[in-house]
Amino acid sequence: MKLRCLSLFAAALILGMPLAAQDWVGTFRLSGTVSDEEGNAIEGATVELYLGDPGRGPDPYVTKKNGRWAFLGLKTGVWTVKVEKEGMMPSEGQIQVTSTSPPLRIKLRAIPEEMLYNQRALEAKKQLEEGQAMAQAGDYTGARAKYQEALVNLPPEHHPAVLVAIASAYAEEGDAENRMKSLVEAQTLAPDDASVLLALARAQYDAGEIDTSIATLERVVESEPNNAMVLQVLSDMLVAQGRVDEARQYLDRLPEGTKLDPNALLNVGIDHYNAGEMDAALERFNEVVENYPELPTALYYRGLVHLGRGDNELAASDLKAFLAAEPDSPRADEAKEFLSYLDTGE
Repeated sequence: MKLRCLSLFAAALILGMPLAAQDWVGTFRLSGTVSDEEGNAIEGATVELYLGDPGRGPDPYVTKKNGRWAFLGLKTGVWTVKVEKEGMMPSEGQIQVTSTSPPLRIKLRAIPEEMLYNQRALEAKKQLEEGQAMAQAGDYTGARAKYQEALVNLPPEHHPAVLVAIASAYAEEGDAENRMKSLVEAQTLAPDDASVLLALARAQYDAGEIDTSIATLERVVESEPNNAMVLQVLSDMLVAQGRVDEARQYLDRLPEGTKLDPNALLNVGIDHYNAGEMDAALERFNEVVENYPELPTALYYRGLVHLGRGDNELAASDLKAFLAAEPDSPRADEAKEFLSYLDTGE
């Protein structure tokens, strides 16, 4: 008897396996099949068997095309049978293993679409949050990878927003080509989505496609006519391209009190002035003077408007204020000449 125990101990050492790990070994077997609710065999299901605690049993079995599985050399006792398959509800139960244990016919039910959607949504939310954290830390390549993982778990209607985030990561990486590809794909999925069009317009502008960018922004205005930010950006771009007449229609639609690019506003006023539209020019120059004191050039041009309308006192006041703010301006000599003309003693 002692020799037999020694022999078992030596065998365990040779096999490199602790004796405790073999305390489930016996002479019985357990087998069965895995199928869906319609009785179709399931391939690739993982069947795990353990006695008492998880891991106390043979290695898991993965079913083949016929859905069959079998375990040999089991000790009698109450065994837990756990079956898992991606996309299916897991199954877990217990059975008393004896010499007469019948085959088990385990049926798995497909995960309800609503539950599957919720699981994927939670996973996508986690991936998007991880991607955002990576982007904030400057790891744009890692962020992009997380965003792309999230696409797999999100329904198509959410893809455009994620593609915009991917494009943003590409932009930070300096990959203009893939940035544009991602945005074009997003626009294909959501042709009239304002956020997608805005991102596309920025990419087009950065690529030097100014006219195309302006056309894209005009599409945004068609769907969101009161979007002040888009109206402002669009008017600024048009003014910068010398298309002031087109810019006016968007500037005039901006809500009262909206802060504009003072240089764009000044340029529009100058265009009105050159066209002899003094009331419109005065309105723009007033807005710049009142809201953007850091741009005293507007005082000079407003002074010219007052001068042209015969409001000499107002003209002199503006020209003096302009000279006080910018005495070394290239326009300073002209301002002094106008003041001399007005006989103000300058």
